[in-house]
Amino acid sequence: MLSKRFLLATGCAAALILLLLVGIDLYAGSETVRQRLETALTRQSGMAVKLEALHFNLWSGLAAQGVLVTPPQEAAASSLGMPWIEARVAWFPLLSGRLVLKRLVLSDPTLRWAQNGAGDWVLPTNDHPEAIPDTGKEIKPRPAKKSSRLEFMIRSARIENATLRFEDPAGENVALLEGVNVDCPRGVQGDFEGTLSIRKATLGNGMIFEDFATPFAFKGGALSCPALQLRLAGGTIRGQGSVASFKKDALFTLDLVLDGVEIRTLQAQVTGEPLAASKTAGTVHGSLDVYGFIGRKKSVSGAGQLRIFNGRMAQFPFFQMIGKALSIEELTNLELQQAQLDLRAGDGKIFVDSLVMESPNLSLTGTGTSNFSGKLNLDARLAATAKITRQLPDSVEANFQPVPGSERKAISFHITGTVGRPQTDLVRVLVGQKIENDLMNVFRTLTGKPKKKSGSSAESPADAVANPTP
Repeated sequence: MLSKRFLLATGCAAALILLLLVGIDLYAGSETVRQRLETALTRQSGMAVKLEALHFNLWSGLAAQGVLVTPPQEAAASSLGMPWIEARVAWFPLLSGRLVLKRLVLSDPTLRWAQNGAGDWVLPTNDHPEAIPDTGKEIKPRPAKKSSRLEFMIRSARIENATLRFEDPAGENVALLEGVNVDCPRGVQGDFEGTLSIRKATLGNGMIFEDFATPFAFKGGALSCPALQLRLAGGTIRGQGSVASFKKDALFTLDLVLDGVEIRTLQAQVTGEPLAASKTAGTVHGSLDVYGFIGRKKSVSGAGQLRIFNGRMAQFPFFQMIGKALSIEELTNLELQQAQLDLRAGDGKIFVDSLVMESPNLSLTGTGTSNFSGKLNLDARLAATAKITRQLPDSVEANFQPVPGSERKAISFHITGTVGRPQTDLVRVLVGQKIENDLMNVFRTLTGKPKKKSGSSAESPADAVANPTP
């Protein structure tokens, strides 16, 4: 008889617990609770928050489905969508006025973040307090009340398979990050640490980074990534980086090592040309160490060193132009024995301390500067062996001067323009003054014009070609 009463009591208790859980789930998913939560979150964040549905069960805790966050009108192009959020709640801390989430998981969130009209990345804030109507009566301050808010704490959090899209003011893609995962196993209050991984990151110019992974630590407002690694164009990049804060003009550092980055693949990504059509080859190895303040180009300082192994530049426009003009095959299909670039940054400029591109019979060296927009100002020298120089017309070969301590002869010239569209006076230097004088004589013969007198300001044919009249 006693065992029957015990079983009956146990069954009734289980039924009550089940009814309680069902009731909590129905209450949590009710329209009233959903609207109240939407209103509270919108008021606190300053952004419109919409919830599709709320769910609750004893094992997985509280879950929100179809969360959409949109900023105020001035940043309407940005948005944050979270299809599914799970939060496991610790129940006993509630008795002491603390809301503790043992585990918070955001699944498949999507962030779209657009620059403002000034080109800045600005987080929306609720900086507009509610206006107090002017009634003409004296408003007496109310006595301070003891806060009734729950103390909030997250013990661990995880973001799974996020997609982050960054756009410029015109809506064009600046960067697209796919498969973003963040895991913080030991809380996200104050100082915390965890791991970050990104399956694929595509920049606006087409450059693709893959399999990015790093541990990170957030301490005292500063973020550090002590051991980051990723893949770029078939090669790897390893290193470390840090940001002192997320405020404007924050100090940043970046120390990277490149290994085996394929020039052919990288060129195809940036230019959009088919990989099979590229006749460029080689791998890039080197290091880059920079630091400065975010948003201040003139503050950027550091140094870098790049090396190219097994390089081939079959259609490099600079050499292709000269090679076709002088009928030198090696210039149109340059096989590089050595290629290196040593540079440093400071005072708003990039200083090219050494540029060397060398094939069996040719070498190009240079030094100079470039700004962060890619504008070039380099002093360069082209050196060639006798195999090359004896193919040149005598009047052109005469411009090449012997290199001390070498069997090669060289000619100096200047490189200007930009990194994407370099310009040079090499052709004019190669032609030389003698050829220009010969062309002048031909020009006079054809036009019947008299010989130019000393001090005349008449324009030469070479100048006429270089600076045509509109």
